[in-house]
Amino acid sequence: MIMSNDLSTQQPPKIPALSIEKLSYRYGSKSILKNVDLEIPMGQFTVVLGVNGAGKTTLFSLVSTLLKMQEGEIRICGHSISSARTSALGHIGLVFQHTTLDMDLTVGQNLIYFAGLQGLGAQDTEARINEVVQLLELQNKLSEKVKRLSGGQRRRIEIARALIGQPQLLIMDEATSNLDVNAKRILSGTMRKLTLTAQTAILWSTHQVEEIEEEDRVIILYDGEVYDDDTAVRLCEKYGKSLELVLLDLSRARSRELFE
Repeated sequence: MIMSNDLSTQQPPKIPALSIEKLSYRYGSKSILKNVDLEIPMGQFTVVLGVNGAGKTTLFSLVSTLLKMQEGEIRICGHSISSARTSALGHIGLVFQHTTLDMDLTVGQNLIYFAGLQGLGAQDTEARINEVVQLLELQNKLSEKVKRLSGGQRRRIEIARALIGQPQLLIMDEATSNLDVNAKRILSGTMRKLTLTAQTAILWSTHQVEEIEEEDRVIILYDGEVYDDDTAVRLCEKYGKSLELVLLDLSRARSRELFE
């Protein structure tokens, strides 16, 4: 029997938002990351969970090129950060734990300034700002100075700023730290909505398990390696305990290793 090989009906493979292969990193003689392999598809909300010292910050710093790679490969939307850094970074948005907003400027001025850094013209700048402030419900904050806003509002402004460039991958490193429970809930809900409406992939680093929902993909880092990778509900079923207790066990194991 002759099999049909009609290429016109075949779908091209989807390029992942983030692909990491054999990524390792050392500080002096200490290994921080060890042969990490990850793939994040477009439009997925992915949580990176781990105790202090697991390698989360180093991983995020390498993906965002704040650190120079030593071993391995990182591709953002198919672009290698080693050989096509500018193209790769054009697809990424960054929100870190510590704010980088200008407190003396208004919300609108902060967003306009960043749009200018992105090379956007006046018309595109206005359109993009209108789009992101509506998404994050900041329409009535544009004329207010950042220093007068709450921590949760400032965090949403930083996300709005990151979204102006229409990234396909949004990196959020401990983005909910120092926020109250309600602000965390609003922010995480908005981010999950973004993965559905804009097909933006979100890589969300945290050590606070209460931010995680049952169907979230959770990557657990431990001692620089991928310890496990599954949905939150399946991980709980696998270990027969909550993610909070899983982290507690890993934290105790980490402490024993440090004092041996």
